[in-house]
Amino acid sequence: MKPLFHRRGAVGLALILILLSACSFDALLPPIPTGYVIPTVTLTPTARPSATPGTTPTEMDIAGAGTALPPARAPINTQNLRSLAPFARQGKGLPLCLALSPDGKSIAVGSTRGISLFDGESLKETLFIKTNFSQQALAFAADGTMLASAGADGFISLWSLPDGTLQRRLKTDFYSYTVVLQFSPDGSRLISSDAQRVTRIWSVTDGSQSGAIVENARIIRRLSFSDQENRLFSWAPKEPVKIWNLDTGSKVRDIFVGQDELGRDTINGDFSDDGAYFAANSGLRVRIFRTKTGTTRQLLRLTETARYVLLSPDGSELLVIFANQMALYRVESRDAPLIWDLPAGGLPADTKISFSADGRGLWFISDAPKYFDLGSGAVKQSGTPDFAPDYVLSEVFTDPVETARERVFLNGSLQTLDAAGRIVKSSVLTGEAINAAALAPDGETIALTGRGMGLTLWSPGGERLARLDDDFYTSLSFSETGLLAAARPDGRINIWDVKKSDILYSLNNADSLQQVMFSSDGSRLAARTTGQVSLWSLAEQKVVATFDGCAMCFSPDGSRLAVLSSLMSGQFITVYESASGKKLQQINHTTGQNVAFSSDNNLLVTAGDFIRFYSLSDASLIQQIPAGGLLGKVRFVDEDRLLAISANDGSVLFWGIP
Repeated sequence: MKPLFHRRGAVGLALILILLSACSFDALLPPIPTGYVIPTVTLTPTARPSATPGTTPTEMDIAGAGTALPPARAPINTQNLRSLAPFARQGKGLPLCLALSPDGKSIAVGSTRGISLFDGESLKETLFIKTNFSQQALAFAADGTMLASAGADGFISLWSLPDGTLQRRLKTDFYSYTVVLQFSPDGSRLISSDAQRVTRIWSVTDGSQSGAIVENARIIRRLSFSDQENRLFSWAPKEPVKIWNLDTGSKVRDIFVGQDELGRDTINGDFSDDGAYFAANSGLRVRIFRTKTGTTRQLLRLTETARYVLLSPDGSELLVIFANQMALYRVESRDAPLIWDLPAGGLPADTKISFSADGRGLWFISDAPKYFDLGSGAVKQSGTPDFAPDYVLSEVFTDPVETARERVFLNGSLQTLDAAGRIVKSSVLTGEAINAAALAPDGETIALTGRGMGLTLWSPGGERLARLDDDFYTSLSFSETGLLAAARPDGRINIWDVKKSDILYSLNNADSLQQVMFSSDGSRLAARTTGQVSLWSLAEQKVVATFDGCAMCFSPDGSRLAVLSSLMSGQFITVYESASGKKLQQINHTTGQNVAFSSDNNLLVTAGDFIRFYSLSDASLIQQIPAGGLLGKVRFVDEDRLLAISANDGSVLFWGIP
């Protein structure tokens, strides 16, 4: 494990790796400027006319790390394809929100796949609630016996704890998902604010809506109650803190927390748990207000722009996140803050963070829940990495060794599976943001690239073998002959001799490249820009042919290249001869994001909003399966006994013949 934060000051302890890839604190840290927000992934089926043949999608169980997948009994082929069934979904998708129980004994994480509850001491998962829609917001009742969750389907669900029984569902608006939830101190009311700037007041007892506040100019990002049950504080970016009378729905007063003396608006902020204090961040100024009087408690003048701020539960400490550091200030103290260095590129964008209930630590969730002790400056607890750390599609690899293992790479985390699909190891390779990854054919070298890490080579055990370049690349591909193709954003492809760490030659494309792929023998290289695929001869270092297309794949023997057309060129798959670029076959097709050959060269599969299988013998559509959400990279693995497909939320789907 490599250190992520380095504490500055008298005594510093290294904080072991806790974060992966790039990210948004939206829904946990105070809201961030629009330029920093990454949109939420909502996995819902895309409506399409039924096609024949077809099948009804089967909801997959979530398989956690160490969970065995049912073994496939036969290779997937044209004869048994209709029996194809889902085995499991590896990973719980992208973490979207985090909530702590008032006593600090439970941690709830909402993701694109459901809700996970963890024990606050052991970090063991105590409950997983599978949902059909992404969970956008969470809130615990004050007594910890109920959890509210807001789904992307427009419903708010109330769950009893600890068993996770659904008590009732509150209907809001499908087209305006809830952004923030807050229970009243006595647990009798639930407050929700949505993307249509409507704040609703719900009766927890019967689920009825008892009132609504519509006088919001912007989307509410923070809610808190005062010591009076009927007084609600709300805040939205560039707006004052507003105090509402919930009995009448009328506004009591505004507390101006807007522009600072530099003329900058408040971009994010946070309440203390009791609503007594509010920290307003305008970049170079952080002002802490007393909400009852509207007076200033403390003003911090900063020399570097603060991106996010977070108040401790009792309001005695303030966490400030900068681009490359995070600092902990004691409120109303002249002591110097504790400062930790962040990794290159800052905190991962999809990392969620919250103070612990006692204010002595920080809870993080990126790929796994982790507890950072503020006293020692170290991670004291770490859970199982079942979550994808960002929106980058997962890479799915085949490891062609005698034990027929498959490896699934989830950005900075490499999972090793045995032939039965069981995860036997999960290794964190890097905490830097990942743009692209590739696995060498012998399974012994992994190439990773990102803005903060350049182009580096790693062993499966997590040892960094070499740094080939300081620049980052958009796509990587290994050949069986020991070459590595790396595509730069400017269109140049560098071909590296991996053993010597030397560039053999460079190939130039006119446009920025999105994907490169070697043929199995390394004699041909396919390079894809937006809407065009170029087929290169490496021996001649020239383009053999160009095709219109948005996805591509070589056949296992390297003799053919399948190109998935772009919509503007018509909807079809064209199979070309790799040596000459001659068209061999054209298959009528609709849409998809990726394409792959089976190892016996008899099947083509595409993945998008549907999984479609085509016979290469007669170009017919054999099977079509609604995917229930957009899918990405697709691979036949274990000699066609499993089909692995990466979803847009970072999880990986496994299909096979029962």
